[in-house]
Amino acid sequence: MAEKKVKLDEEKCVGCGICVDTCEKGVLEMTDDVLKIAHLEKCDGCNSCVEACPNEALSVSE
Repeated sequence: MAEKKVKLDEEKCVGCGICVDTCEKGVLEMTDDVLKIAHLEKCDGCNSCVEACPNEALSVSE
């Protein structure tokens, strides 16, 4: 079974950074007000960033 990982829909992301503060693993980073999935290998698919995102720009899938 494949591991669950976070995915970003760049069109929906407004760069608020709420997800970065929510992710305990340090997967996400803001660079020049743009969200980046900087450390995907650390993602455990916990869904906390997805739940925190007010614009539904993040999802978790295999």
